[in-house]
Amino acid sequence: FKATVDQYRAATPKPEFPEEARRARVQAESAVRDKRLDDAIDRYEEALKIAAWWPEGRFNRALILGDLERYTEAMREMKRYLALAPEASNTRAAQDKIYEWEDRVGRK
Repeated sequence: FKATVDQYRAATPKPEFPEEARRARVQAESAVRDKRLDDAIDRYEEALKIAAWWPEGRFNRALILGDLERYTEAMREMKRYLALAPEASNTRAAQDKIYEWEDRVGRK
């Protein structure tokens, strides 16, 4: 994943979001609205297989995994988000989520 991060962060301009990834993203967002969280996770994963460098997909998937109490996976995705977008406006909140999930894993 480090190579993906390095390529993405160095890219100017950033890569175009592929249409097939967009399709999966739209389906993931629809699944979230319908409260079909397992389907949403799967659709985000499909999009990320096509566009592994997509920070928002990593962030959204992390939050859903956390909601489903899949904390280890959620932490991995959130760390990937932070690696891809270290200058994002929500980096503090993202890191705090990781701390929260670490605590929950420790109490299980």
